[in-house]
Amino acid sequence: MSTGARLPYKLNGHLAFWVSLPCFLPFDLYDHWLELAFASCVVSILLSFGLYAASFDGGLLASNTGNHAYDFFMGRELNPRIGSFDFKCFCELRPGLIGWLLLDLACCKKRWESQGQVGLPLMLVTLFQGIYVWDSLYHEKAILTTMDITTDGFGFMLAFGDLAWVPICVLVTSSLFGHSRSRLITRVHRWLLVFGFWGAARKINYTGDWLMSLAWCLLTGFTSPIPYFYSSYFLVLLIHRAIRDDHACSIKYGDDWPKYKAHVPYLFIPYLI
Repeated sequence: MSTGARLPYKLNGHLAFWVSLPCFLPFDLYDHWLELAFASCVVSILLSFGLYAASFDGGLLASNTGNHAYDFFMGRELNPRIGSFDFKCFCELRPGLIGWLLLDLACCKKRWESQGQVGLPLMLVTLFQGIYVWDSLYHEKAILTTMDITTDGFGFMLAFGDLAWVPICVLVTSSLFGHSRSRLITRVHRWLLVFGFWGAARKINYTGDWLMSLAWCLLTGFTSPIPYFYSSYFLVLLIHRAIRDDHACSIKYGDDWPKYKAHVPYLFIPYLI
């Protein structure tokens, strides 16, 4: 929290992953894709209005510009909770990522039933995305250090992204873990990595995320541009997020940030941007 306090979190996403698969796989998710998409949009909108209304009850605010449309979109309250249940932390990974894999598996099931085979491209996409989802939930605690949890409020942007955009449009953000041997100490007593992956670009984890999305799209071939909407939109989203995060870091680290940028001049793609 921005006050310096630490909130307790119950992190059982990995268990939820393994419990959810056998519970939902028997259901006919593929043939009800449109209903699921509509329901997820409605739930995310209703949740956003509920969160906005509840944010006036005295919780810690992340956004309070006075512009109702902007605050509704970004989310006013930083950590909306009922007791120990944290809405933002719960929605960040579990409904969207688990739902994403369940829809992938539903596609495989439908393909097998209709054609008697799954096909190598669909099989590989499901396998790679399944590993991606499992890894995110296995390392669920890493979400607590992300901008979503530490800085952004929980409003329509995250609610719709977590509950509708991720499982339906196959968009997700996770962590790329790396190691470093060279660091720069800052005035806030936090390390900034300037070697290895993190010395190549300040948001190299976003670069890895986008490369994975492009690889999944490439598995579909080049007969249609539609699958490439995912990686194209994801690129715009990640660059915008990287710029926004870069600005937040410049405020957080002050005079140390230009020193860090001198060591790591590239934001997203090494030697390019």
